[in-house]
Amino acid sequence: MNISFSFLPQEVYASTYTIPQLSTAVGNITDTITWIIGSVLVLLVIGFGIQFLLAADNPQERVRLRTKLIWALIGLFIIISAKPITTWLQSII
Repeated sequence: MNISFSFLPQEVYASTYTIPQLSTAVGNITDTITWIIGSVLVLLVIGFGIQFLLAADNPQERVRLRTKLIWALIGLFIIISAKPITTWLQSII
């Protein structure tokens, strides 16, 4: 029985990411997530707005829908302003 071991370094080929490639990949993922969340928030604003208009005779329902509409608009503002704020902060740092 002949068993031999090699202690010499072996070449391993693997796909590696450089920092710019990783940054681009993360940027693409966050852009996609931003578009999805932004689209959902736009649909929520439209839906809550229509429900708010249709609930003209129910004051309690209007208060509840107004609160939901305000929070959906705040979320939409945050999503829209997130990318410019992060770009601005990256330029400072």
